[in-house]
Amino acid sequence: MTEYSTTQLLAAVLGDFRPDPADITPTVAAHVLWCYGEHGGREPGSFTKALIALIAEADQDNRRMLAAPYPAYAAAVHVIEAHHDGADRLRIMVGTSSCACSEHGPCPAHGGPLGGERHG
Repeated sequence: MTEYSTTQLLAAVLGDFRPDPADITPTVAAHVLWCYGEHGGREPGSFTKALIALIAEADQDNRRMLAAPYPAYAAAVHVIEAHHDGADRLRIMVGTSSCACSEHGPCPAHGGPLGGERHG
């Protein structure tokens, strides 16, 4: 179970919670990669799939609320969405190499419900 500092808890309540990539475990990174259709991912269970989709669709306020109980998933979604090399960053956390697929196209073979919109 993740322990939160008083500062993190207050920040979450006050609306200034920023996901920390240090919270991301290899399993979380693999789940998010899969949901975004990226190489190196591993299919999560149904609850985790729904959670990742919910975080991905949430506005900033709701994302902050979801980040408080699920900091690792919020951080991983942030990494893959906010950085042009986000998928590569998550693959490093998982311990897999870069995707050998087309550099600019979707990667449907690695399938997840959020995939196909962008590629690493």
